[in-house]
Amino acid sequence: MRCLQGRGSLVHLHQMNKPAVMTLVDEKKGPFHATLINLQGQAATVVLGPETRVVDLEEINRTWSGEYLLLWRVPPDFQGEVKPGSRGPMVVWLKKRLALARGQTPQIEKDPVYDPATVREVKRFQLSAGLDP
Repeated sequence: MRCLQGRGSLVHLHQMNKPAVMTLVDEKKGPFHATLINLQGQAATVVLGPETRVVDLEEINRTWSGEYLLLWRVPPDFQGEVKPGSRGPMVVWLKKRLALARGQTPQIEKDPVYDPATVREVKRFQLSAGLDP
């Protein structure tokens, strides 16, 4: 598992499409945490302690500080950062995921490299997901 701590909006978390621990603030009790597990329409499904609740997005927006901790499972061959010039299983994984994100069937060459074309594809994907490239 990996995590990313950040600050953002519900739109951003919806685009990330991963569970996120949100820091919420109650005016009387102070800060507390809830895990966002689904956003659909004007409702959010959150886990608060042992309870799972569906709450109105207005309630989330009133109490959420914008802080979150995003959780995700890393690919099986993950060994660290993949950057331009990299080769190996993570570059294969990245190129497959980029092709799938474009709605295409992955066709990966033997021993692919994270080349300038891949850099452009990653930036294009980041922009489409509302991320800063």
